[in-house]
Amino acid sequence: MIIRKATEADQPELERLEQLCFKEFWGRDELEADRNLNPFSRWLIMEEDGEENSPSKEMEKAADTAQSSENTKPKHAAGYAIVWCTFEQVQIARIGIDPALQKRGLGSKLMDAIKASAREEGCEFLSLEVRVSNAPAIALYKKAGLVELNRKKRYYSNGEDALFLGCGL
Repeated sequence: MIIRKATEADQPELERLEQLCFKEFWGRDELEADRNLNPFSRWLIMEEDGEENSPSKEMEKAADTAQSSENTKPKHAAGYAIVWCTFEQVQIARIGIDPALQKRGLGSKLMDAIKASAREEGCEFLSLEVRVSNAPAIALYKKAGLVELNRKKRYYSNGEDALFLGCGL
């Protein structure tokens, strides 16, 4: 797997993954607004490349291929992340792994890449919100070093609480 900066050409794959990963997904309009109007937004995409790589090699490839992949579509997107880097903080807005590819360590690799990318941009703190019912995601985030900082009551549209998690970088 390689992880690289996503481009406009990757948006259809992000839309596909959003629909696979979330009941309340971001559609084309929300993704376009985030990409075009949010100066703090950064998109990462994980795609199959036919070989296994360490997270550090994935980040090297991400840097090397970011420029050359501007006009290419992903081979097959396995996962993605949308993060908002605002000064010294990075917020994970969206993150997902294709359900058919979960339980293979890809979420951990993507989290490592997010943290490395955020550190490169000078971020010192990472945070996100997660549904209290999403035990697999909570376990992933805790494995990545995030801790529970707060509980946001009735955060989601269905009234479900969110956990606010964070960690230093």
